[in-house]
Amino acid sequence: MNAEHAAPILAALRENPNLRVSDGSVKNGTVPPYVVAYIVVATPDGTTLEDVFDRVVVTATIHSVGGNADAVRVIADQVWASLGGIRPDIAGRDCSRIRLIDSRPADRDETTAQVVLNQVDVYQYASVPA
Repeated sequence: MNAEHAAPILAALRENPNLRVSDGSVKNGTVPPYVVAYIVVATPDGTTLEDVFDRVVVTATIHSVGGNADAVRVIADQVWASLGGIRPDIAGRDCSRIRLIDSRPADRDETTAQVVLNQVDVYQYASVPA
């Protein structure tokens, strides 16, 4: 269940030729710009025992990383173009469209010799049995 629900997000990001995408980690020394995706698949509590596992909610925390503010905005725009409004296709499931639910200002990291800015955007979709 986890892999099949994470796959549409990763596939949509990786199909964009303007993005370098990592799934959950980046090798030390990777030079921006790039995107890091952290995907959580959850089954919120149901109202009856029968529907406890029916609804699945997928939350993707996407880090758009660049060397300056302009680069971060361009990467974040490319992420939006890749994910915003698409409807994942999962066999046997009816999925809602992916939507942006939270966005945070870019953070500046100067702890290494290289200045890096990181903008975090959170996307989400839900699925139920078809």
